[in-house]
Amino acid sequence: KSVNLNEENKNDQSSSSSSVNSHNDQHIQRVLFIQMEYCEGNTLKQLIDRGILQEKPKMIWMLLREILDGLKHMHSKGIIHRDLKPGNILLDSNGHAKIGDLGLATISKLSCYTDSSAQTQLNPNDRSSWSLELKDGGVISTPVGTTFYIAPELLTGQRIAPTEKVDIYSLGITFFEMCYPFNTSMERAKILCELRRPEIHVPNHFRQKSFSRHYELVIQMLNHEPDKRPSANTLLESNIIPFEQEEQFEQLLDRMINSTNNDLQSFYYRKTITKLFLRKNNIARDATFDPDTQIDFNRLAIFHRDSHIYASLRNSFIRIFEKYGAFLMRLPIFIPDTSIYNKNDCSNLKFISSTGLIVSLAFDSKVPLARYIARCVSHYGLNGLPTMKCYQIGSVYREGVTEMHPRELTECGYDTIFTQSTFLPDAEILAVSQDVLEELHLQKKRNVFIRLNHSQLLRAILIFFDVPMDKISSTLAAINKSRFDSTNSTIATHLIENGISEQTANRIQTLLDKDGPFDEIITHLKGFTKSKTEGSKLLKNIVDELEIIVKYARCFGVTIPIRLTLRFVTLNPILDINTFSGFMFQLASVVQRKKRSVYEVYAGGGRYDPLLAHFRRPSQKNLSNDLPHIVGVSFDMERFLQLSATRTTSPTRLLNNTKPCDTVICLGSHPVELLRLRHELVTNGIGVDTFYELPSNFEILDEYCISCGYIHLIYGKGSIDEGFRFRTYENGKVITDKRVFSGQIVQYYRADNNSTNLTNINNSAASSNLFNDTEQLLPQQTLSTSSGLLIKNVPSSSSSLNSNNEPISAGAQLNIYLYLIEPMHKSIPKKKIENQVQYKLSSISSLFTSKSRIEVFVFDISDLILTIIISTLLIEDEISYNTSLRATIEKIPTRFHDTIYRFSDQLKELRFIKKAKLFVIASYKTDFYRFMAAFT
Repeated sequence: KSVNLNEENKNDQSSSSSSVNSHNDQHIQRVLFIQMEYCEGNTLKQLIDRGILQEKPKMIWMLLREILDGLKHMHSKGIIHRDLKPGNILLDSNGHAKIGDLGLATISKLSCYTDSSAQTQLNPNDRSSWSLELKDGGVISTPVGTTFYIAPELLTGQRIAPTEKVDIYSLGITFFEMCYPFNTSMERAKILCELRRPEIHVPNHFRQKSFSRHYELVIQMLNHEPDKRPSANTLLESNIIPFEQEEQFEQLLDRMINSTNNDLQSFYYRKTITKLFLRKNNIARDATFDPDTQIDFNRLAIFHRDSHIYASLRNSFIRIFEKYGAFLMRLPIFIPDTSIYNKNDCSNLKFISSTGLIVSLAFDSKVPLARYIARCVSHYGLNGLPTMKCYQIGSVYREGVTEMHPRELTECGYDTIFTQSTFLPDAEILAVSQDVLEELHLQKKRNVFIRLNHSQLLRAILIFFDVPMDKISSTLAAINKSRFDSTNSTIATHLIENGISEQTANRIQTLLDKDGPFDEIITHLKGFTKSKTEGSKLLKNIVDELEIIVKYARCFGVTIPIRLTLRFVTLNPILDINTFSGFMFQLASVVQRKKRSVYEVYAGGGRYDPLLAHFRRPSQKNLSNDLPHIVGVSFDMERFLQLSATRTTSPTRLLNNTKPCDTVICLGSHPVELLRLRHELVTNGIGVDTFYELPSNFEILDEYCISCGYIHLIYGKGSIDEGFRFRTYENGKVITDKRVFSGQIVQYYRADNNSTNLTNINNSAASSNLFNDTEQLLPQQTLSTSSGLLIKNVPSSSSSLNSNNEPISAGAQLNIYLYLIEPMHKSIPKKKIENQVQYKLSSISSLFTSKSRIEVFVFDISDLILTIIISTLLIEDEISYNTSLRATIEKIPTRFHDTIYRFSDQLKELRFIKKAKLFVIASYKTDFYRFMAAFT
């Protein structure tokens, strides 16, 4: 069928994120082809009519098993056939059964209340429209299925949802026809009508001992109560259906694969795996593996746009994470198969390696990380460090179309591993999440809020209301299952069925339905903490823990609304309530869909220590040494990418002006005061790594700061009335460790000259300015000279958001030359300085192609002198350059002459010998830089 894209794209679910408006779309035509397997054999009806199955009784069981295999697969995908009969069972050239004609098939998960086609075409009051009586000797066919095969519950005229059990009933009638020969059409009609009665009347011949298996199956499959009919999977796993050849093969296969107690090096096992990997792929299946995507100019425009959006979004995340002192942790693509992935809602992909090891592609980022931390980091320890922060940005996978490449999604995670007993990391995770929202302007545009909960809160409530301990697990499962249920009686009904009084059940239901501002809900919960029962004590501990986390989060600068819900919150189906061991949260907003208010989730996380315990090495299961704690958040990058595709505003000024992380704060015994100082530094654009406790061995912390290139360490020791300790590192060692007040520290960072002596700052004046907002950037201005074009500091909105403190991957190539005078700057690793400069100049480099080269000169002298240099030097020709250089030297203090002469020689060589045309003069100490371009 030829389809006009302009018309069909309006109904395409992906058009909002991947369509491009173009006047050229009107002439584009596409043809949709559906490729299906060709079955050149007969149908099952033809085999029955010819009496072939009566001559081959073993073939009946083989075909039944194959039909059940097909139904099992369909039902696992939520698909119901609804018109299963012998005429719809096709046979291929090898005699294998294939289920066809899915014209009436439906998806069970979407059939919430009734079957619309049945309701609109069947009149419950008109019995003739669905009666089983024969008229003129014919077979009546209803709008849903054929009368003899349709399940009786679909003919009641009631508003019910069809389930997979309707296919089992149809198969029961079909199976009876396969086993029992009919002489005439009238005999067939009468026997099948008797068979469809609630009492299931079968011919006497069918009750003989030789048909005992057949009779038992028919009775089970034709039960008029759908819940009592077996599923396809149950029938396959039962011992009722014989298949001698298959049983013999399975026994042989078990001996080969499971020989010598699962020894992967056994002869049979290695031989089996080797044979599998020697098998060649079918050409047709190889050809259909890749999606047939036509590349045109419109699609190329989409690729370019999506690539730019992804790079921008990725770098925004990296910049935020590294501001908190986190590092990139690369995780393996495969992990050995785990029971955590073996859940009904988890569509993970399993593979077998050439050595026979069963592995899974990562379904999310948290499970591979937890395994790595539990097996490697916790085994060898953190080398004495109390904290480690990391982030991951990579692909996770979902099962795609059969025999095609799996669906690849992008997930972004941030995690903190720590050894202390503290709630500060939990609060910091909320601060990281808020920074992401502010960077992408989601909090204001989408009204995003934090949805908070605790993994033990539901259990504590059930214990408080004296729900029996043996009923708690099933009740929690019911609560988890009903978290998207719009009805208000689901949990109460479940509790009443389990022996809980109606009054108590309704009180629990009312409490679970509460979802509102944190202070309001927590106040309500405090009313249950005043008694001395076990449930009351548990609730009090949980309430205190959540209040501490929210208090610390406010100290970290979290200002977005925080709500408390008693329903389970998560981001994906494998992270259930047993995965967490403390607070849980979502970043969500309320949106309207189909006239209903639903939560749109952007991220989810919490403390998930049980995952570490699950992956602990078997040899360490019984050891007494404690595992570290882990708290993290996962961001739904696919949702962020869709939102970023329509975002036109620039990123926030605060985050784009943030300098690379060069300071560590150890909160120790003064967390609130030091968090206030940290918030002030972050507000002024200073990247700060946070340690929650001082390590027992201070040399370890010094070694960590020096190895990471940190310059300053701030910590509290003794009484804070005398100030905090301010430790400075240079040339791989500690050069100062003085006690200073918080105001002095803030003024130190605000000063243009980083070498300002802390002891020369007036204490009282500095203290009074601790929380005053001052402008730290120089006024931006544009300078024009005859030497070319000079551009002021370009706002970060022009950039590709490439500011991850690593060399950017797009834009012009930057060649950096350092002219540093001050000793403290000379001791900093060159690579660290270059990364910082590239981060600062990402807005300039992104304006040019990757073939462009920009020569960058970095100084640590004052901005005034740099302004004199770029406003006086002329770079159009060599004569003008020499003249302007002499004028520049006369304007600059003598102590900078040597540096300027070295710079001028380098500039002259690049400009007039190597013919470079693009230059930047930048300050290492401030955000000042100017761009120069020659036009000849």
